Amino acid sequence: MNRTSIEWTTFSANPLKYRDGAGNVVWGCVHASPGCQHCYSEQLAKRYGRGGPFNVPTMNGLTPFLDDVELHKMRTAKQVGGVAVSGSRCFIGDMTDIFGEWVPDDLLNRLFSNVLEIRTDVTWQLLTKRADRMRQYLSWRYGEGRIPSRNIHVGVSIEDQPRYDQRIGHLLRTPAAVRFISYEPALGPLSSARRLVCLCSINKEARRIAARTTARADVSSACLPIFRSGRFQMPRDPEKAKARKKRYLDRKKVEKYGPDSIGRNMSGRHGNHARGQRNGRWNADGRMLNEDGYVKIRVGRDHPLSDPNGYAYEHLVVWCAAGNKRPGVDETLHHKNDDKTDNRLSNLELLTRPNHARIHAAERGRDDLGRFPPGEVRA
Repeated sequence: MNRTSIEWTTFSANPLKYRDGAGNVVWGCVHASPGCQHCYSEQLAKRYGRGGPFNVPTMNGLTPFLDDVELHKMRTAKQVGGVAVSGSRCFIGDMTDIFGEWVPDDLLNRLFSNVLEIRTDVTWQLLTKRADRMRQYLSWRYGEGRIPSRNIHVGVSIEDQPRYDQRIGHLLRTPAAVRFISYEPALGPLSSARRLVCLCSINKEARRIAARTTARADVSSACLPIFRSGRFQMPRDPEKAKARKKRYLDRKKVEKYGPDSIGRNMSGRHGNHARGQRNGRWNADGRMLNEDGYVKIRVGRDHPLSDPNGYAYEHLVVWCAAGNKRPGVDETLHHKNDDKTDNRLSNLELLTRPNHARIHAAERGRDDLGRFPPGEVRA
């Protein structure tokens, strides 16, 4: 979950990731229409060696999964980049399409049950080009009298009138508190619009097309104000992009460490050990609470459970010190009394992540699939 420059949202989050055949974590998607031709996500994936191209053969070699670290941050973060998360908007999946046909329903169930329907103080924005899959899934999830969560807004991307005609019917039949259109990129005329929130992204090339159409006039008269976004990615000079990134990183380094930091390796200076007693969560005996409420203790950088700053989670240290193996990627330690600071061995229990999620779902009165009871209104 990170701050974003997209005008119609505050944060973006990418809990859905992929593993390739070598086990590397990458980004992935599949082109759905002409609006995907210059996909910014695909350009970023290629630039940073994180996957691509976004086509069916590549996707067939990937395994989708939910990043538990990202899910936890989405569920618990209070501030990101100095901006309060509560009361904000967050765009889910700007590097993929979470309603792609390759995404199993089980992953969507976990995403909705463990984050989107739990964190009701954040407006979650879901955007897709697969409007039919979105309608099918949400009709099942909010069927049988279940009421859609008011903080989950769903939308479809359209780039011209044919794509509008193809997707608008599915959107209008999707159960949701708010439905919206992202007119992005504006590749052709849009001569009709329903009373929906419209998020219009117009880059330099598309602005020429939009100026010759009635799209802006029609949409403006029927919807909320249009926002312009720069997220439409056109091919650009990689050397200029690299220079811009270096200038940005240098500027942030100067802001944090001062003008003498340029050209110096400042690794390690941002960690907890560098702040010491100036950290509000620091304790004189080497214990501290992280932002998620878990206790971390100083163990030294040579410890097998240590992070780069020489700290480790106390409950992991206690568990492994008793001769138990470290939890695997699909396992987690559960605090039986729900007190994250009570790290006695008798209070710890090794569970698979699905079972751990079911325990907390049961505490909130959900069914085995994480859905709320029929007729229950969620804030």
